[in-house]
Amino acid sequence: MIISHKLKLIFIKPKKVGGTSFEIALSKYCGDDDVITPISDDDESIRKELGYKGAQNYKISNFNKSAPNFLESWFFNHMSANIIKSIIPKEIWEEYLKISIYRDPCEVLISHYFYDNPGIPFKDYVARTETLEENFNITHIENKCAIDYMIKYDDLRYYIELLEDKIKTPGLYNTFARMDCKKGKRPSNAIVSNMFTKEMIDFVQKKARRFQRA
Repeated sequence: MIISHKLKLIFIKPKKVGGTSFEIALSKYCGDDDVITPISDDDESIRKELGYKGAQNYKISNFNKSAPNFLESWFFNHMSANIIKSIIPKEIWEEYLKISIYRDPCEVLISHYFYDNPGIPFKDYVARTETLEENFNITHIENKCAIDYMIKYDDLRYYIELLEDKIKTPGLYNTFARMDCKKGKRPSNAIVSNMFTKEMIDFVQKKARRFQRA
């Protein structure tokens, strides 16, 4: 999660959407006063090797501690829009561009399955997992999407290059495209047509309908 005063944006990060790679790329453009939350040690090493800003300013000390829903001492990875909104000043929430990434729910579940390695058949994992609800709760407040600019995973270049112009970060897509965070956990043949039956796809699409941006 990133709150950039320099770029006037808030990056709200769902799970298994390429968010870490995007977050590392975005940190290249951040300023000294921006909030950048910690990621895994391996990913922080990548960010350090690239010379980009690492985790910084994530202790909640300069925000609204009197907010009624103030629950956390630290900003953290995958923090929900609802909690962020409850902590930061109203003018920052309203004025900054809130961005996130949307990925096809079947693709999200495949990536999550191989990352989690739950030790159960994929069909059972799909039936039990709350991953779609988790991502919905990260990007939505009271069942309404809180995101101003949603990057679509199936056309990352188009959406990130549009964002470059909007927030004045030339080269953001090319920087993102060089990232390879979390690669290697998902087999190359783990695609929707191999992993899902028609019945499973119908189940996921029905379940995900209310978790999609209107």
